[in-house]
Amino acid sequence: FGSVGFVWGYCKTAMGKTATLLSAIAMGLGIYALQQNGYLSIDWYKMQEDAIGSRAYKKVDVFKKLAVAKKLPLWIKDAINRFIGMSKTALDLNKVSVAT
Repeated sequence: FGSVGFVWGYCKTAMGKTATLLSAIAMGLGIYALQQNGYLSIDWYKMQEDAIGSRAYKKVDVFKKLAVAKKLPLWIKDAINRFIGMSKTALDLNKVSVAT
């Protein structure tokens, strides 16, 4: 009977992922349809620029005080530092301001 539970759990997971994907596609198409019919005004070029983000990023060295850093290759450390720096820059550029 354990295999029945495993199969049921696997099916539930697959169905959940499929439902999530289909709902996301439906919402995206709905928003696009609203924009095409004039109910929404979306600047797609601005969204593209914001999604790509800035190429300039803050220099971050997260491995400065870690002993593990000596064992990692330089290209891995650079990639991680670049990713964290780009993430911090993106968060700084996309801060939400609340009007009071």
